[in-house]
Amino acid sequence: MTTSARPTEPAADVSHETPNRRKLTVNYLLLVVGESFGKLCTLVAFVYLGRILGPERYGSLEFAWATMVFFIIPVDLGLGDYGAREFAIHRDDAEDLLRQLSALRMLLASFSFLVLVLVIFCLPSHPEVKFLLLFYGLSLFVEPLLVTWFFQGRDEMHWVALANLTRKMAFASFVLLLVRSNRSLGWAGICELGSVMVMAAVCMGVLRWRFGFAVPRPWYQLSSLKRHFYRSFPMGLSHLAWAVLWHFATMFMGWLSDGLELGWFGASHRIIMALHTFVWLYFYNLLPSFTRGVSRADHELSDLASVSLGITAWGGIFIAIVLTLLGNDLLRVAYDARYEGGGCSLSILGWLIPITLVNGHYRYLLIASHKQHLDLVSATAAAISVILLCFILIPRYGAAGASAALVAANLVYFAFACSFLNFFVFKLSCHRQLFFPIIGAFISIAVFKLLPEWGPWLSGVASALVYLFLFAIWANREIRRNTPPLLTSKI
Repeated sequence: MTTSARPTEPAADVSHETPNRRKLTVNYLLLVVGESFGKLCTLVAFVYLGRILGPERYGSLEFAWATMVFFIIPVDLGLGDYGAREFAIHRDDAEDLLRQLSALRMLLASFSFLVLVLVIFCLPSHPEVKFLLLFYGLSLFVEPLLVTWFFQGRDEMHWVALANLTRKMAFASFVLLLVRSNRSLGWAGICELGSVMVMAAVCMGVLRWRFGFAVPRPWYQLSSLKRHFYRSFPMGLSHLAWAVLWHFATMFMGWLSDGLELGWFGASHRIIMALHTFVWLYFYNLLPSFTRGVSRADHELSDLASVSLGITAWGGIFIAIVLTLLGNDLLRVAYDARYEGGGCSLSILGWLIPITLVNGHYRYLLIASHKQHLDLVSATAAAISVILLCFILIPRYGAAGASAALVAANLVYFAFACSFLNFFVFKLSCHRQLFFPIIGAFISIAVFKLLPEWGPWLSGVASALVYLFLFAIWANREIRRNTPPLLTSKI
């Protein structure tokens, strides 16, 4: 009786919501597949480079890549996120906004390239590293044509996935075809420049043939660009803080030395960055649920976050245990025996996965609660910490010191973000969720140490099975504890 009295309203709701939810799901799956396969292509390319170049020259390559991050971010300056948001609101001004942001990014690219040239001139490195940075720098002028933010603003995420995947596949292909052990590192820079140009061609093709827009002209009145600059600047600062947190250690090691330690750390860091992609994708998917939960009762959002914390803690610590116990062997298999000295770095860096999984809950809850400025403060504190710790630890302990600095700085972020969330939003403790997986980690590592005669791989499998058995006990306990309330609430 009730539904027949109001037939029109429910039907309208379903017709509008179902396609949107379906589109969001498809968009997310496309991003997951595209990012996962793209990261695999990039990892294959860098493993190949590590094998043919050796630790010393490969370390120089990682140094150049980390250095370029600090010149690419000023070109974007948060304009990608800002542009996607503005276009989603003001679709009628799409072409004008496209021209203005492209012009502003070209202006920023010119400034960033001039600073890079000065850095190259002052850099106390081998000439081939300077040529590598120069070729990387030329790609800055192509960045304004990478208009994936425009596709994102239109909810056309399949074009974003296609463009990003094309770039990474092109880079891997160019590396495998062009880079050889007897060639200059500059060829790697040429591969990067070529892959960016391929991505730009894809973006411009989609922009022209799918949406009917011409290639945006790289000039505009300077006065009209100031508004966009000032609005996107806070977003750019947040990106810069995260870049310092993750890449300063590599860059600082490159300034001090271009030897084995840098290559060992770079190879370990590359593996962690590949794994971290799945951390980002997890929270990319979880953010809408957090955002919806903010408008509800605090205990509902707290319950969701607590369950997620518990599950991801077990998974993240499992990955950390594997990297801790088998770091040397994994580096030898992925690269070769020359990289075994980086096992200590990989063992330490492996703990970034569970730490960033915990951090992500607090970070994205702050963002969902419209407390982005507190996330910026937390990231800035972590960035300052990693700089100070690198100056203290790297000269004494090399790659292991750089790894420890990165892990400690992420713990600093956790301390700030956890305090801000608990003080300004709602209480979310993680002690109970972390206690049992940490105990499981100690037991699993003890099992590995007690079975040295089995060899690293068999004892590693045994310790992993013990850990998974303890996880199964915990999961069964949690299900029994939470099932009755869930059933009661449905009734």
